[in-house]
Amino acid sequence: TGALADGTKTRFYIAYFFKIANGRIVDLETWYDRKGAEEQAQAISREMNARGVNEESRGGRGGNDATEIEPFAVSVSEAQITDLNERLARTRWPDEIPAAGWDYGTSLAYLEELCAYWRNGYDWRGFERRLNAFPQFVTAIDGQRVHFIHARSPVETAKPLIISHGWPGSIVEFLEIIGPLTDPVAHGGDAADAFHVIAPSLPGFGFSGPTGERGYTTRRIAAAFAILIFDALQLACLLY
Repeated sequence: TGALADGTKTRFYIAYFFKIANGRIVDLETWYDRKGAEEQAQAISREMNARGVNEESRGGRGGNDATEIEPFAVSVSEAQITDLNERLARTRWPDEIPAAGWDYGTSLAYLEELCAYWRNGYDWRGFERRLNAFPQFVTAIDGQRVHFIHARSPVETAKPLIISHGWPGSIVEFLEIIGPLTDPVAHGGDAADAFHVIAPSLPGFGFSGPTGERGYTTRRIAAAFAILIFDALQLACLLY
């Protein structure tokens, strides 16, 4: 799990979700204080009940309908790309002490080279195609828009797995590993190691948000992801 994300956080998310998916809200005191764990479990339970997520609604009955989870594709207008290029071209560069390099902050030469790459070398449309090769969706959880990739494995017995980036970061970090996780056989692995992958953008990152309030701590995000994995499982029942 350490290769996917920060080891501790990855183990927390996976253990948390699998215990909930087996029909019970877990006690989180292994990671957090008891009071915080109880409050979070109650909050998760309330929202799951509001969404119709319970023993009777699993398997595609009840829960989210098609209007609550919407397909998403990255599509940035040509006008936005042109505007970015124009603003980069108008950059007012600061002076720099001769041969300062990185001694007093970012190297001016490095920053100029980076901006030139963004203007003239980066293939945004190619990146859009690469990202849009994965099924993406948006939904609302805890009052916030959440964007996520939901890549289903061809192996029917695959287990659901949620992978999360950190601060800073994005789901782009996972584009190279989603294939091996969902279809290990095609990458020289064993079908028993297959996963249905859910890769959300953290609230306020990428295409999630923007967040409209303070307080999105690791605990609150974990609670939102606990709900998201149920949403993704019900989405699979609707689409596959």
